[in-house]
Amino acid sequence: VFYIGGLIGIFKLDGIAYLKGGLHVNVSRGHGESGGVYAVKGFKSFASTSISANYLFRKKSNFIVAGGAGGRIDPTRLKIGDIAQAQGDALISKLRSRLRKEYGFPANGKNFRISCTFSNEKPIYSCKDSYISGDLPAFGASMSVTATAGLLISSWMINRITQNA
Repeated sequence: VFYIGGLIGIFKLDGIAYLKGGLHVNVSRGHGESGGVYAVKGFKSFASTSISANYLFRKKSNFIVAGGAGGRIDPTRLKIGDIAQAQGDALISKLRSRLRKEYGFPANGKNFRISCTFSNEKPIYSCKDSYISGDLPAFGASMSVTATAGLLISSWMINRITQNA
């Protein structure tokens, strides 16, 4: 199982994938190149997220993208689905647009075959005085939402691992 926080380039050495910028990820062994690599991709930047999602997709890796939890308080609104079908998550929406524009992913609602967590709950914005800069709101993250997202991702990964065993 590996986690990628940001991806610019990737190469493998002795079961560990090293990313440019000094980040590294552990790669599981034993199931072959496409079946044994599992990843969770969180947002650090849209550039790194779109690059890594495209890379992992092209390598036929099993991976899931974690959507945004900021400003949400209801963990029961979290879902796992295809990026093309996810609704109500601005991060996933922007990623979907970028994957279509820069990497040729399908339009018209066709599935990308990339899973993600998302919430259709409308985020609660902070008051304008608390904005980080200009129009960038300062979101808080509810532990109940982030913990539930983590559990959903864990369940998704366990299901993939047991299906490939």
